[in-house]
Formats: sequence, structure tokens, C-alpha cells
Amino acid sequence: MTSLTPFHIAFPVRDIAEARRFYGEMLGCPEGRSAPEWVDFDLYGHQIVAHLAPDERRDAATNPVDGEDVPVRHFGLILEPADWRDLATAPALGLHVAGDWPDLKLELWWVKRSSR
Repeated sequence: MTSLTPFHIAFPVRDIAEARRFYGEMLGCPEGRSAPEWVDFDLYGHQIVAHLAPDERRDAATNPVDGEDVPVRHFGLILEPADWRDLATAPALGLHVAGDWPDLKLELWWVKRSSR
């Protein structure tokens, strides 16, 4: 696989300490810079930033992708097979969903990259 350029993404969280537990402790993302209102994490070489925004409106907007309603606000990882194997053999893998979501539907997708 070709080398990817690191990306930066910022997203709202309701609680900075909760974000640190999930991204730092559960997923093992090293912490970078921080302030009381935000914290940087290194997610496989990409910079993800949790910004405190407990009152931000949680919009359920979706768009159709391959016949599925995919949430507009999302991000995913493209990893080498060895990294996926490491995740598969990890003692735990967490998924954090915060808020009141009475009609919540969760899906975990695996997209196999075709060989070229």
C-alpha cells in the first residue's frame, strides 16, 4: 500500500476526561498537546482532536452510500493488514457512543482493499 499523508480531524465531545479514557486508555492513542477545552491524540499517525462541546446539536443526518444510510459525521481508518490483526488480537476493543440515541443503529464495516 502506498504511504498516506496524515490527516487532522476535530470533533465534539461532551467530556474531555471521558475522551481521554476512550481514545487514550482504551484505544491506546498517544496524547499530544491539550488545553482544558481540547486534546490532541495520535491515531495511527493521524491527528484527531477532541473539542469540548457538550451542548452541540447531535444531528442524525445521513446520506445514501452503497444502499446504506451512512451518518454524515463519521471517520474511519485505513490500516495495513498487520495493524488490523493487532486490533483483532487485542484484549479489548472499545466503541464509544455518547448521548441519548433512542433509534441508534450501529454498524462496523470492513472494506477489503482489492489487490491491483
